[in-house]
Amino acid sequence: MMNNASSLNHVSGAPVPGLTDHDVEAVQARRASLRRACAGVQEALRTPGGPGEGAVLAAVRELRHIWHVHTSDTERRDGVLDQVVADCPRLSPAVGRLRHEHQVVAESLRAVERLLDETAAEPHADGAGEALPTLTGVLDTVDRHRRMGRDLLYQAYNVDLGLGE
Repeated sequence: MMNNASSLNHVSGAPVPGLTDHDVEAVQARRASLRRACAGVQEALRTPGGPGEGAVLAAVRELRHIWHVHTSDTERRDGVLDQVVADCPRLSPAVGRLRHEHQVVAESLRAVERLLDETAAEPHADGAGEALPTLTGVLDTVDRHRRMGRDLLYQAYNVDLGLGE
């Protein structure tokens, strides 16, 4: 159980069942890592040399790694998603959508990485051009996923993770 609710920006100030300070801090750290990784991809896309350059591939690999860590941590047995379902069964459909997005984003990132690898191996291949729409969609999905996760924790526990976080 949480013993310092005020450090979590808890709306009511009452203890939050099922989440500890450590749980919320871990969620905040994962969210910040995802935000930085997405920003890294966006920055790499803006770099001179275009999307076929190694900077984009490196940024996509980093995002894919961060996404894997996020998914593993949130979906582990007794992880945050299991805790939400245990504490607030009415939110099970929302948790299901988040879990589904974990798979969709992972598959999309693998596909983008393959296309960018093709471009790196064969410079005349148009893997980068094919990857850009998918990559843009993935970044949008990750952003929406972060908002949905923030809203889910607010609905379950009245924990405000912040809009900019």
